[in-house]
Amino acid sequence: MKIKHLFVSVLFAAGLQFVTAQTALQQQFTKTPVQEARPWTFWYWMFGAVTPEGITADLEAMHRVGLGGAYLMPIKGVEQGPQYEGKAQQLTPEWWRMVTHSMKEADRLGMQLGMHICDGFALAGGPWITPEESMQKVVWSDTIVNGGNIRNLTLPMPEALDGYYEDIVTYAIPLERQPEDTSLKPKVTFGNLKQAVIKDESKAVNRDEKGVFRSSYPCWIQYEYAAPVTCSNVEIILGGNNYQAHRLKVLASEDGRTFKTVKQLVPARQDGRIRISSLLMPSLLLPPVTSVLSGLPWEANRVVRIWMQPNGNRI
Repeated sequence: MKIKHLFVSVLFAAGLQFVTAQTALQQQFTKTPVQEARPWTFWYWMFGAVTPEGITADLEAMHRVGLGGAYLMPIKGVEQGPQYEGKAQQLTPEWWRMVTHSMKEADRLGMQLGMHICDGFALAGGPWITPEESMQKVVWSDTIVNGGNIRNLTLPMPEALDGYYEDIVTYAIPLERQPEDTSLKPKVTFGNLKQAVIKDESKAVNRDEKGVFRSSYPCWIQYEYAAPVTCSNVEIILGGNNYQAHRLKVLASEDGRTFKTVKQLVPARQDGRIRISSLLMPSLLLPPVTSVLSGLPWEANRVVRIWMQPNGNRI
């Protein structure tokens, strides 16, 4: 009997300690959170328009709402926003004076500051960085030749920035079959899907003089060839950073009426602030496509259609 009472007492004591610990943990987050648990924020200094009074007011406001720190991030220079009458151009003595003041105020408030690695949303750089020291990307060129007796083959020059280019590697890749004539020009048509509810005709699918398509409603873009062609790769160049609208569906047809889904494009995760040449370029490798009607050789099709849903829902 005594053992039973002892067992219950131990359980009760353990349960009480658990509740106490849980309450203490909750209070640490809601009442007096430890510094390591406090969130931070980006702190933009736009157009050099910062003052000691503004810095103090910003940091005190952050402190009042429980922020633990901020990432100081200057964006654009004084000359890019003259209407704001900024005086703290990046890296000038006045700018460093503002930085020093912000650090002292952060210390006074028990906050922490970090500094973004450069101006704005770019990565580390500046006018002193030469092309060979700057961020790099891989570029390429290719050509098709008949093998067996190649001498002094010269490849086309790939893209280069400010004349800077270095070779990495050259590959010789055997082709399983003669590639299609790349000079073939498809007939391009487009339209909105039947289920699209268009409230503003100016935002329906359209194509400008540069060939760029735009649509705020579900749409399709079609490439139609006079004869069946083999399509093993489609590169879709997307402007902007509407991540959800990148869920494109690619379909193929031999007659332009009956379509077979080739692939639903799933975009890679990406930071919307970072673009490559102002474009997002997901590349889609197509699996073998068997002709819908006649089983044409080389899995050829005559029509390729791309569907787009701006809100990201699958079509």
